[in-house]
Order: sequence, then structure tokens, then C-alpha cells
Amino acid sequence: MDVLLTRVQHQIEADFPDLGISDLRVIGRGPVFTVIKGVIRGRTKGGHSVGVRIAPEQIETEGPHPVNAHDLLVQECLMSTHCRAHDLPAPEIIGQSHKEDQANGLDLFVYEWLDDDNHPPEPYHMGDVLHRLHEMNPPAFEPVVMRGSTFEKVLSHRILDAAATVTRLTNRPLAMPGMEKLQAHLSWPDKRTSLLHMDFRPVNLHAAGGRICGIMGWCEALIGPPTLELVRLDELDVLDDSFLGGYANYEMFKAPKPVETAFRMDTAVRHAEALLHEAPGSTEAQKAVNRVAFLFDEFDRLSGGLS
Repeated sequence: MDVLLTRVQHQIEADFPDLGISDLRVIGRGPVFTVIKGVIRGRTKGGHSVGVRIAPEQIETEGPHPVNAHDLLVQECLMSTHCRAHDLPAPEIIGQSHKEDQANGLDLFVYEWLDDDNHPPEPYHMGDVLHRLHEMNPPAFEPVVMRGSTFEKVLSHRILDAAATVTRLTNRPLAMPGMEKLQAHLSWPDKRTSLLHMDFRPVNLHAAGGRICGIMGWCEALIGPPTLELVRLDELDVLDDSFLGGYANYEMFKAPKPVETAFRMDTAVRHAEALLHEAPGSTEAQKAVNRVAFLFDEFDRLSGGLS
């Protein structure tokens, strides 16, 4: 057993002795918890499988509005519990253990393991579940990325920050909007406010037989208009006719054109930024940058200039 598994085994034996978790193995390491994050599957004395998610031991501090992995881990637990309380598919949180509780401890939580068949859920069912998520009352707690700020400020800052990075990496000027104008359009007064997952892709959706059995991966969660999430999925080529048929509420998808364009900019520019870091010379990166340039020009045209 490697060092991480040994540490996890010792900690869960101390923190959750009644579970009798054994036979741990690493399932995967994801991009969000960047140091030692893992999903570790174990088996309890009763024969039930569990997962363990671990936050890194080092805190991520990059960006103008840094967050730490512990906060994201706690948010994952809160969101799962909130969804289950509203009859949405999510894993049961069995227990949390924080590294502050003991010397050299790990920051982790144990949850019900959700078996899937390694096939993505049907788009129609994805649309239905997302619509139910948007329809339920938002949680009382504030998503991590929104702490101390507002929806409009969060989006404006990350759009302009990502755009500055794209310009620096490509030497391609963009029609950068002013912060005040961008925030004014993002403050769309008729918007509806809901809990948004903002990474509602098959990689974060456990599924079996085409149906979602558990939603996970809440690091990008926001409280804001459902239109933003639908536009994001459209930009990422996830939103098709079947998905919209399951979602069954087209009114949420309609926003003033400058607002919709600003929403699209948020996804497009961050997607381009990621591709420029991961595959800077690729055709996909070039297409993504072209898309960003088009959307920034379109927003400039629709909003009447850069002021």
C-alpha cells in the first residue's frame, strides 16, 4: 500500500472506527485538488463500498480571489446533502474528517460509493435533472467562489482576467469591455436566481442505464441565473435538442443579447485560456481563441462600445 493509502487507512480507522473500511485503492486524481487529491474506494464491514475524497495538504493561492481546497471539500459535502434533501441524486455523506483535528492528519470526507456503468447519462435525462436542480430553492450558504463578492463582480473579474491571459499568450488584442459596463449587463434585472452546478458534464455525473445516480464535482458552483449554465453547456457543445427537451423550460434560456453574449464570453475565454496552457499550438486552441475574439467583438457591437 502506498504512503497516501496508508495514511488514509490509519485516519479513517481512528475517525470512523465503526465503518471498518478496508481494501482501499486509488481510483483517480483530479485537476481541482491538485496535490494529492484522490477518490479512494473502500469496503465497510457490512460489505458496502465507500469513496474517500481528499483535499491537498498545500493551499492553492493563485488568482485575484483565491480559495482553498478545504473550503471546496466542505462545499462538496454541503451540496450533496442539499441535493439529497430535495430528492436530487447525490451520494450520502458518511463523515468528514479535518486535518486540524490531529497532527499530520488529512482533510477528507467519506461518502456512499455510486456504481455506474461507465457510460454517460442520456442527454434528455441530464436536461431533466438540471432543470430540477435549477427549480429547487438555492442553499442558504454562499458558494466558495462568491464569498465576499457578487455574481456580477465574480463573472466580470474572471472574464477580464482570463481575457488578459489570452492576450498575453497570443499577442492578439481583444475588444476588452470596461469593468463597469460588463457588470451593468451582468446585473440583468429580470434574471432568475438558482443554484448553478457550472460543471454539469458526464465526468461529474455518476450514471447507470442512461440515468444519473449521483451529482458530484461542485467546485465551480454559483448562485445566479440558469441561463448562464445553459449558455455554458451550449458553448461546450453539451446542449442539444434532446437535452433541451428534458430541460423543458425554454424561457430561462432567453436573455437580452448583450447579456447572453457576456455569459458566453465567460465560458469561451476560460476554455481558451485552459487550452492555451494545455495545448498551445493545437487547432482546438486556435479555434477557441477565434471564438473569444468573435464574442468580444459581438459584445462590443451589442453594448455600444467599450466605455
